Amino acid sequence: MKIETSFNQTNNSSLENKSQKSTTSFKDVLLGDFEDLSEDFSFETIQKIPLNKIEDIYQTEHNIKKAKNLKIATMFTEDKSLSKALYEQVLNKQASNKDEEYLFDMIQDKIIFLSSDSTTLESLLQKSVESRVDLSSNEKILQRVTPSEINAVLSYVNAINFISSMGNTYESLNNRYLNKDDKYSIFYNNHYLEYHFLIAKFKEYDRQIEKLSQL
Repeated sequence: MKIETSFNQTNNSSLENKSQKSTTSFKDVLLGDFEDLSEDFSFETIQKIPLNKIEDIYQTEHNIKKAKNLKIATMFTEDKSLSKALYEQVLNKQASNKDEEYLFDMIQDKIIFLSSDSTTLESLLQKSVESRVDLSSNEKILQRVTPSEINAVLSYVNAINFISSMGNTYESLNNRYLNKDDKYSIFYNNHYLEYHFLIAKFKEYDRQIEKLSQL
């Protein structure tokens, strides 16, 4: 009986060790190089982490949300310069908890852009703004955007064309309402400035990449 008990204990111990090794191996495969990055929000790190693996890497609810919003920003485009510019915009907005609101408005803009053409963009954007301008920051959350809308927005590759079109359209609306004292004029002006700042950052990073390629 003692021999049998000893054998069972040894066998159970062996199974536990194999289970631990299997779990460790699975974790290594799942997380790869990311398991020590729970406080790393750099552009390079966020860019390479898959969106569906963020909850496996970041520990707190705050860090998970922060990483997800930064990741979504980088997914608007395959262009590295624009991706970095969007990442910087969202990162800066996080200091004042405006990052999700910024992404919400940009996603709404892109939905309008994808459903319009050059003759209807301005009028459709104006209607969208009118429906958004009275929303509070607490209502401008990504949960209000359907998964299919987010997928459509993020799968559209030519984001540079989108950014340029939005900048020009908001500029046109801003000029139209410039001397009018109403809630829309402030919204148009703010978004016109946001897009043109984004375009400026994109051009700055694009020049940096071009210089590096010439070294």
